[in-house]
Amino acid sequence: MATSGFSIKETLKRRLLNDMVCKVQPATKWKIMVVDPLSMNIINHTLKIYDILQENVTLVELITKKRQPYPTLEAIYFLSSTPEAIAYFIHDFCPGGGRKPLYSSAHLFFTGVLSDTLMDTITSSGAARYIKNLQELYVDFFPFESRVFSLNMPSSFFQLYSPAVPTSAVVQGELGVMAKRLVAALATLGDFPYVRVHRLADPAAARAGRLGRLVLTELETLAAADPNFPTVDSQNKGTLILVDRAIDINAAILHEFTYQAMAHDLLQLDDNKYMYAGEAGQDEPKEVILDETDMIWVQVRHMHIAETIDTIMAQFNKFLSENKAASSAMGNKSDGGSVSLKDMKATLAAMPQFQELKQKYSIHISMAQECMTVFEKLKLAETGAVEQDLATGETAEGERPKDVVRTMIELLDDPIVTPYDKVRLLILFIVHKEGIQESDQRKLLAHADIDPQLAESIVNLCRLGVQVTRESRRTRREPRKKKSTEPFPFELSRYTPVVKTVMEDHCANTLDVDQFPYLGPSPAPSETLARPGGTSLRSTKPSWQKRPAPGLPGTTGTAAATADELTGPKLYIFVVGGMTYSEIRAAYEATAKCNREVVIASTHVITPTRFLDDLRNLRDPGAFPGLEPEFGFGPGPEPLPDLPAVPPPTPPRRPSGPITSSLSATAATAATTSSPANGGAAAPHDKKKKKLFGLF
Repeated sequence: MATSGFSIKETLKRRLLNDMVCKVQPATKWKIMVVDPLSMNIINHTLKIYDILQENVTLVELITKKRQPYPTLEAIYFLSSTPEAIAYFIHDFCPGGGRKPLYSSAHLFFTGVLSDTLMDTITSSGAARYIKNLQELYVDFFPFESRVFSLNMPSSFFQLYSPAVPTSAVVQGELGVMAKRLVAALATLGDFPYVRVHRLADPAAARAGRLGRLVLTELETLAAADPNFPTVDSQNKGTLILVDRAIDINAAILHEFTYQAMAHDLLQLDDNKYMYAGEAGQDEPKEVILDETDMIWVQVRHMHIAETIDTIMAQFNKFLSENKAASSAMGNKSDGGSVSLKDMKATLAAMPQFQELKQKYSIHISMAQECMTVFEKLKLAETGAVEQDLATGETAEGERPKDVVRTMIELLDDPIVTPYDKVRLLILFIVHKEGIQESDQRKLLAHADIDPQLAESIVNLCRLGVQVTRESRRTRREPRKKKSTEPFPFELSRYTPVVKTVMEDHCANTLDVDQFPYLGPSPAPSETLARPGGTSLRSTKPSWQKRPAPGLPGTTGTAAATADELTGPKLYIFVVGGMTYSEIRAAYEATAKCNREVVIASTHVITPTRFLDDLRNLRDPGAFPGLEPEFGFGPGPEPLPDLPAVPPPTPPRRPSGPITSSLSATAATAATTSSPANGGAAAPHDKKKKKLFGLF
């Protein structure tokens, strides 16, 4: 799907370059840049190292590595607001053992807010007199796509949902870190939005509400401290809606057959990286990063896999008709014959003169082909049909599913269906039935024949508010639905994520204010408030996906809105506990439909496999990845050994002229170096004030 001119990634890129790298004046001065593992991750998600180097930065180095001293150059430190990062910084300028500082001075930039304790650690150290600038940038988040960002907090799922978490104070602390990082993203966008939260029936599980109150407090504190925040005027003030992962378990479990979601689910892509095997004769696979610099990826990532293949083939056929060499390589098939993915791949391999085009198409031909191979091998057509019936509560014909249990049991007995896919079917069935009897659960697990540890993912659903078991088999009989006459393009893509319904209802001013109340200030009732009685997320089944209207390649449904067409304040959706690729797609579709910028964010991005792994490990801290951070709260650098003793120098010859003392000149130099205006330690009574305004 095409995108408008707005991009949170580009916004953050400009902020890092303009407010950090170019902050060192004069701009032509050569300097070094030092980063830690956490801040380096932000850079990797935002810009290229080349973007930094062309701003007269000679080198970008990791603070944890041994580095060569450059005593004549100033250094830009881009660090996380953690004790370990600060310990490494102080060590650079106070190495001990008779050594000199690595650099002449330092410009300190922190990803987030410094605590008073960490600020005191810096100001009381010997490194303070080398600091020329200190600023909190509020960039402690990760831009994932133009309208998507993540807080990179996958371990928060354990901290928020695990029964092994000892106290509510741990949960509150995790939500506090989450609030600070979320506010960092809002500060980068210059927006102080209205805050709405999804109200759950169980107050004890109201994580979104607790996070909303913390976010509101952080926003108010930032606005009081920084007179330049917010930069967005009150007429364009956005809205932040906070929801819990429990709002839609189906979206986290279903097989999604749009290109991006399908590739991440079936090919297990790591951090948007695809290992491309290449053509025959290539020595080893090549790592390809799937990002928004790849225009084909941007165009087809949200299309159904069938549309993706059709689009790639149509573009390839157009290329054949416009290039005689390519048409000749294809032989007679370019004259109306059918062209397969294999034909296209072979043709591209035979055209060394079209290297750029070859690189552009071959990757996506290979990915699409690999996705379809897995799709057919694992019988996902049959599995996906049952999943859709369970998630939507009706068949493709709009009838109540009658044989879904029999069909599901056949798939549970099938050895070709993977254990993870069997668990996905069972979870969807339990959610659909609003719980099943324990005896029925045992029978279904016996059919599935899965590992008991993997079955824990079903048991732990209760931690997200899902009713897993119940006493009686009686179920509330739903009123019979009228058969739908609305066309839909694909039977395996009938389910609409609940988050998409929330987005569209808010933009249409029909989102129920009882289910989604405002915290703090709210817009004028005549402008945006919806009366109670709007769309109920408890009782309304998600609508079917509509057939795309004819339009430009790369759009689904309606033509993607351009930057000039988008009107109204931004809408931010934050999902506590992980967002899915179907929900990411929903943000782009809602932007096109509502003509309003919709930004989605979460603690992290999940695939169904990752979600199941997180669920099954909720009761086992040792098996949950990421609970112990690799950097940030470690001991810091080890002390360096003393330098070998140097023999005393030969006493200089007594000068013949009068002796003049250099003590006053030395004292004046020291006073100049340690003054706050030149980067020295700030006076205690000024420290807090200067901290708030990003000065030191």
